[in-house]
Amino acid sequence: GFDLYKGKLLDDKDVWGPEPVVACPTCSTTYSLKTGKFGPEYKATGLTGWVNTWAQTATAYNAAKDVPAYDITRDRETGQVFCRER
Repeated sequence: GFDLYKGKLLDDKDVWGPEPVVACPTCSTTYSLKTGKFGPEYKATGLTGWVNTWAQTATAYNAAKDVPAYDITRDRETGQVFCRER
């Protein structure tokens, strides 16, 4: 698996639906930020598109699967941040 923290955030409701998604920076698989469910591939162009195509063939046996999603909250009084798996 690859880290999604450097992924591309996609929020065009006409294309991706009502929930924002993040595209994996390596293979372009998209994941819902709210549920963690994987979705359609983000089609990149140029060098990025070429790298993504190569990465998909290299990870063909690791088919996309859902990832954990988390609720992030902040206590207004203390400023503490909490992370809880959905």
